[in-house]
Amino acid sequence: MDFSKVKLVVSDMDGTLLNSNHQISAQFLDLYHILKTKNILFVAASGRTHKSITEKLLTIKEAIIVVSENGALVIQRENLLLSTPILETNFKKIVQLTSILNETYPVYCGKNHVYVKQTKSSSSY
Repeated sequence: MDFSKVKLVVSDMDGTLLNSNHQISAQFLDLYHILKTKNILFVAASGRTHKSITEKLLTIKEAIIVVSENGALVIQRENLLLSTPILETNFKKIVQLTSILNETYPVYCGKNHVYVKQTKSSSSY
């Protein structure tokens, strides 16, 4: 295959990089090393949190770009490239709307933390 014009490869995590056991394969790591020798940048993208992605790709996390939170957070090594937070007014609406749903436990992701609302009591964020 001619890689001469390829500069970047982006892949989803679940069902693509990760198998049904949520593990990456040695075959992917072999392919990653081929990309690296050809100076092709690899990007792992997912709706997962940044930490979840980097834990799965621990051996290569310093050499790749990670797009997490469905594109809301992009980090290369420890450098923040993009952060798209929800506006406070929209966040309050989301909290209000999800608080009326039965048997749901919203997960709110921030740059450094994940918050899970475990009770139906009214609270403000």
